[in-house]
Amino acid sequence: MPQYSPGDVVLAAFPFEDTSDTKPRPVVIIEAYPDASYSCMITGTNRSHLDKGFWILKDSDDGKAMKLKKDSFVNANRCTEIKNCMIFKKMGECPFIEKLERLINE
Repeated sequence: MPQYSPGDVVLAAFPFEDTSDTKPRPVVIIEAYPDASYSCMITGTNRSHLDKGFWILKDSDDGKAMKLKKDSFVNANRCTEIKNCMIFKKMGECPFIEKLERLINE
């Protein structure tokens, strides 16, 4: 099984808030453990007025490094542990991982 590192952007089965269902979506790995990772959700829904995070344009340098397919919001309020077996593939790298970690820890 591949090992992941903080800052990796991966496609993973991310759990919904209110159910046990999951949805494949890109996430940023914040902390990596042997069998799981603490990850932050990336969404196409603009929640910047409700949640702390970063709006990333897909054609920006950050969006290209993360290999985003559409303009996306990195939601620092939606982080959870994801088992490595729920990660489908690595997509790219988050160039602002330190800034994201500081925002999560505020």
